[in-house]
Amino acid sequence: MNSFNNKRVLVLGASSWLGYLLVEKLGSTSASVAGTVFKSNVIFPESIEIFRTENSKDNYDKIIKSFKPTVIVNFLRGEDKEGFELHQKIITLSKDFNIHYIYASSVLALDGYKNKKLTESLEAKSVSPYGIFKANCERELYKSSILWTVLRFSSVQGWVSHKPTRNQVFLEKLANNLIVNVDRGVKQNRILATLLIEGLLDLIKDKVTGIIHFGAKDASEEYVFLQKQAQLFGFNKDLVQLVDMDRNVNLVAIPEKMYQLYNGKYKVSEDKTLQGLLEIEALKAFKIRK
Repeated sequence: MNSFNNKRVLVLGASSWLGYLLVEKLGSTSASVAGTVFKSNVIFPESIEIFRTENSKDNYDKIIKSFKPTVIVNFLRGEDKEGFELHQKIITLSKDFNIHYIYASSVLALDGYKNKKLTESLEAKSVSPYGIFKANCERELYKSSILWTVLRFSSVQGWVSHKPTRNQVFLEKLANNLIVNVDRGVKQNRILATLLIEGLLDLIKDKVTGIIHFGAKDASEEYVFLQKQAQLFGFNKDLVQLVDMDRNVNLVAIPEKMYQLYNGKYKVSEDKTLQGLLEIEALKAFKIRK
């Protein structure tokens, strides 16, 4: 992909599910790619430069100054004071070196809104601990003068080679005839992780800034989606059971910009997401043959 010429992309948290998928995809472009890992023995393509971190601001400072990225994508967890201070440090370095900073937030950054469609025009407002952390990180970007992109999404689906994903764990439980208990009232719009990464490649290539949502064009409650997934793989949907708790949580991130920017390329249904799961070779092993 010539459009990646002269791009130097540093992925923070390269051994995470999404981080690994992004590094793998970037490795097939003309970009120079590096990733950071902490306490991980994941094997990456030889073309990827890997930095071992000490989970400190000073260590990341040295990595960024050494690699000289034009783009930083942050998939790090660390929802604590140290993680927040590192985020602030990256913003400072992005300003100093004219870096496009892409921050993986969450639709939970909007869980403080009630009875409101979660559009990209909304600034962060949260009541949950994880959402509050993400919201605070977003606000640091709002008030900065750097080139920034915030990614918000709810539950992504799929598989990765080096760690169990939510789909693999779910199917393993069903295969062992275990009951999966699910809260009522958790509504999301789910897409495949690979589709999100494809979209992220477009955002990097085109240097898109601002708040960007990823998600399917429709949505469903968690137990409905999981029952459909169970049936698709040949299991009894009754293995997915509701508990008494009604959480009443709206996690539907409406992705208007991706639809507009890329002519509907990313406008998919949750049924398309489910079918995509069935096409993943590693998950096909769980399919019951009748």
